[in-house]
Amino acid sequence: MIRRLYVHRLSIIVTISIWLLFPSVGKAQQYTYTDSILTSLKRIEKGEGLNSTYYKEVMDLINRNKKEVLLDNLSLSQELERIKPILTEEEYYLLILDFYKSHFELESIPNESLIRFGKDFIEANKADCSVACKRTLLEIIRETRLPLRNLGLMYDGITYYTSLGNYFVEKNDEDAASIVYSSITGFYSRMGLIAKAEYYALKSLSYLKDNPANDTLYILLGTSGKANRCLQLATIYLAGNFPEKAEYYLKLAINEYEKLEFPLLYGDAPFIFLQMASAKSLLKSDSSRFFFDKTYDLLNTYDSDVMNYGSVGEDIYYAWYYLEKGKYFLMQNQNDSAAHYFNLTKNLKEIKNLGVTSPLGELKPNFYAATLALEEGRPLQAIQLLNSEIQELKAISGRYSLIEELELLAKAYAAAGLHKEAFATHQELLGLLQLLKQESDEAKSLSFEIEQKMQADENNIALLKAKEEANEKTKYYLYGIAGLLGLFAFTLGLAIINKQKSNASLTSKNKEITTTLEQLKSTQAQLIQSEKMASLGELTAGIAHEIQNPLNFVNNFSEVSAELVEEIKETRIKSQETRPKTEEDEIEDEILEDIKKNLEKINHHGKRADAIVKGMLEHSKRGSGQKEPTDLNALADEFLRLSYQSFLAKEPEFKAELKTDFDPNLTKVSVIPQDIGKVLLNLMNNAFYACAERSRSAVNEKEKSTPQPSRHVGTGSEGGEKYTPTISVSSLVTKSPSGDLGVQLSVQDNGSGIPDSIKEKIFQPFFTTKPTGSGTGLGLSLSYDIVKAHGGDFRVQSTVGEGTEMTLILSLD
Repeated sequence: MIRRLYVHRLSIIVTISIWLLFPSVGKAQQYTYTDSILTSLKRIEKGEGLNSTYYKEVMDLINRNKKEVLLDNLSLSQELERIKPILTEEEYYLLILDFYKSHFELESIPNESLIRFGKDFIEANKADCSVACKRTLLEIIRETRLPLRNLGLMYDGITYYTSLGNYFVEKNDEDAASIVYSSITGFYSRMGLIAKAEYYALKSLSYLKDNPANDTLYILLGTSGKANRCLQLATIYLAGNFPEKAEYYLKLAINEYEKLEFPLLYGDAPFIFLQMASAKSLLKSDSSRFFFDKTYDLLNTYDSDVMNYGSVGEDIYYAWYYLEKGKYFLMQNQNDSAAHYFNLTKNLKEIKNLGVTSPLGELKPNFYAATLALEEGRPLQAIQLLNSEIQELKAISGRYSLIEELELLAKAYAAAGLHKEAFATHQELLGLLQLLKQESDEAKSLSFEIEQKMQADENNIALLKAKEEANEKTKYYLYGIAGLLGLFAFTLGLAIINKQKSNASLTSKNKEITTTLEQLKSTQAQLIQSEKMASLGELTAGIAHEIQNPLNFVNNFSEVSAELVEEIKETRIKSQETRPKTEEDEIEDEILEDIKKNLEKINHHGKRADAIVKGMLEHSKRGSGQKEPTDLNALADEFLRLSYQSFLAKEPEFKAELKTDFDPNLTKVSVIPQDIGKVLLNLMNNAFYACAERSRSAVNEKEKSTPQPSRHVGTGSEGGEKYTPTISVSSLVTKSPSGDLGVQLSVQDNGSGIPDSIKEKIFQPFFTTKPTGSGTGLGLSLSYDIVKAHGGDFRVQSTVGEGTEMTLILSLD
């Protein structure tokens, strides 16, 4: 109903009485808009409500005002508070929402006032809010992010909205939590932190539910909300130049959009198809034209009231359409068409006073027009276009867009021969890049600290609730026991004696059943793990066989080519015996010698690769999948050497001290040797990696204090003492998790250690602290599954800066 009232209100043509009562409003002679609105508010009487002429006058005047800041007027605030009990809730909160959002349409947006009003309203209504109030609250939560972004207050915005998210999650208010996390997405996206923006967009999406009522009542919730979040994710990926991912989420957005019962009420629809056209253009797909045409059709089909809903506006959509169409023609090298659409964008931006910033992004037609001018050899025109737009970006602290603008401006100055200006622009660009890097590092640290605090708060709240519930239960239990103790003391004693007898029998049977069940689970887990490892082995063997054939060709042809070079050299020596040796002969001899050396290197490394492939084939051989008596001491020693040699192949300068301490009393243990070998190999590889990382850190610290040319990986110094990487492997006969006799295998290093904050995550699939491309995050997860399948257990002891000890415990039975 609120939505129908809103659309109905927008379509009302204010009666001629407004002009009769307030002629000065139109002529701006005596009364201001503030005076007129205040007069109409005072005339609203109880019971007239939405049908009141004065209520309609207030709404019309608020929306026609383009200059005056109403938010800070004390008289208006007092009058709005006065009429709150007079109007219905729907009327009042609709008026407040228009009162707030109309300021986004002013010629000069009062960002500070919008932030102050928005925060005050949120804090006053977040704890207890009616259905009518909820819509206005959600809208103001979402819109307040814009003035924070306009002023460049990214950190303030992240901190404030993170605390709001924590509050609404605690209240179990999923609608508000989704809006808050969507707003945080915008801050991180504006800062260029794509990974963080993606994380919060997905988090926002996870709180949305399929609720048809929300599709029209709350525009950014329900199915329409899912379409909006998918569009948000796609926009993030387009900004990061990931068109494939953008295309994926745009397809999801279109799918959600097509589910809507009233799609013509969804104002984001044109932008979804426009972004799809942009993604298709970057992917060089012919279908981009189809999506441009679809966007244009929607722009002409949708009611302007729908597209003006929120703080976007119909004109913004057309401006973005012209800009994206121009970029498309620019990529197609159709410069005349590109220039035409860029001019359309610039003209619409100037006529409608759109400004460079909007919820859809930063509108920068001059940048692309300047790019075109520079390509066509008009650097002075490019300089003029860029300078005007750069001033707009500086006014809104749009520093991330300034990077590409300044970079292009420096090129334009250089092309025009203005080298002094080019150098100054380049220096400004470097300063901005340094500032942005510093802010990005601070934002990452800020986000981590906020997440930690949120988690700690949630844990404390949960703990307090649990204690309160436990105290309540204890109180009632005590009352019950006190009342029954005297009455049933004798009966209870007899019952206890009988129960003890029954429990003794049940305990014995339960122990048998539990033991049998554990054995069945262990056997099942071993079978599943064996099948996984067998499949992995087959895949590895297949890959190794595929590599083997071309590798043989490389080795064979390098050897044959080396022999041919040797024959050529012998032939040349014979020919040179009959004539003097010239300078050209010497050059040719040197070239032949270089070719021979290169072929020898190719052959050498080819044989190394051949050895690796053979090793892959050897270790991928499918075993029986059955347990067999295995000497774990010998197995651990073998894989320690194998892991060390493998790591040396990647880090030739790395040196480490290897220590073993095997229990001589350890007998052969019944395990699947291939699986346990993979576990040991994963643990040892991680140990060598941790030591190498600490070595690099030690070397870096030493070079900072006393610069040296050496970059040796294997040693370093910490606090004046030399650091020597050390890996220790030990075995010990002990007790297994089931209480039986077992064996304990430990892999210990003196590397960088594991922070307490991530210890619980290390066994999760795909979790890794290594740089991108250096690890999959599956090693410890698979190792954990293997040990559990053997009925064993994992233990981790680690101290940051001192090292880590990974211990697996297996049963000897």
